Amino acid sequence: MAAARFGGQAVMEGVMIRGPGGAAVAVRSADGAIVVDGWPAPAPALAMPWRLPVLRGLAALADGLVWGTRALLYSAERAAGMPGPEAGGAPGGSGLGWSVAVSLTFAIGLFVVLPAAVAGWVRPFLPSAFAAGLFEGVLRLALLTGYVAVLGALPEVGRMLQFHGAEHKAIAALEAGLPLDVGAAARCSRFHPRCGTSFLLFVLLLCSILYSLLGWQAFWVRIGLRVALFPLLAGVGFEFLRASAGPASGWRRIGAAPGLWLQRFTTREPEASHLEVALAALRRALALRAPGDGRAPPPAVPVP
Repeated sequence: MAAARFGGQAVMEGVMIRGPGGAAVAVRSADGAIVVDGWPAPAPALAMPWRLPVLRGLAALADGLVWGTRALLYSAERAAGMPGPEAGGAPGGSGLGWSVAVSLTFAIGLFVVLPAAVAGWVRPFLPSAFAAGLFEGVLRLALLTGYVAVLGALPEVGRMLQFHGAEHKAIAALEAGLPLDVGAAARCSRFHPRCGTSFLLFVLLLCSILYSLLGWQAFWVRIGLRVALFPLLAGVGFEFLRASAGPASGWRRIGAAPGLWLQRFTTREPEASHLEVALAALRRALALRAPGDGRAPPPAVPVP
């Protein structure tokens, strides 16, 4: 099973790991114990044309958005001491649709509508439509950087950023073939080239370039074009992220550098307690097998 097929994210007081066989979440509960759950849920078997480059990125992003939102809802309940879903049930059932809709609406409003509106206000003072498009792109990138910097400065978010760093270290230990223990994971970097932070930065950079070349239209036409083109750019960004996360080379290091720099705001150096949770989630994800998979599961690994 390829290590690069595993990814994850920080959740409330814990970590979610998504692998080929399903998703696992580990949460540090109020009494200090680590609660771990896993759900056999293979990545969707894609039919053509969804296996093609760019389009396969859209399918992967949709899967990641759904499972990431499920994990956040689930972790908030478990961290508060509430029971998890019934046996065999997926987490985050009732509030999943609303949570995804709110997240998408917020992202479109902040990174699409707001920069377009501000660029429209300053357009009379700029020499050309191209300059206005570049201004809009720079503003969009500034909003992203400011947003993650402000979030990272909030005390209540700092602990989640440590779990984010722990998730990166656990995945890096797996990819390097190291033992999945705290000591080995602690020696790994908290920065990872396949992080969602890097992906978002890639996509916004692509948006800044393309949108500046589209000319200048009425406000709602510009908004419609940006929203309509965003999925295509997200698919291209996914492919760029995959390519930049390959074996180290000069161009890959250059391509990954901006995203790794931005992760200074979205991750923090974890403690042993954070690494224990991330490794517990990773072990459970490694043990998951999709329904109908005849392979024997690996031996159970006790949770610290």
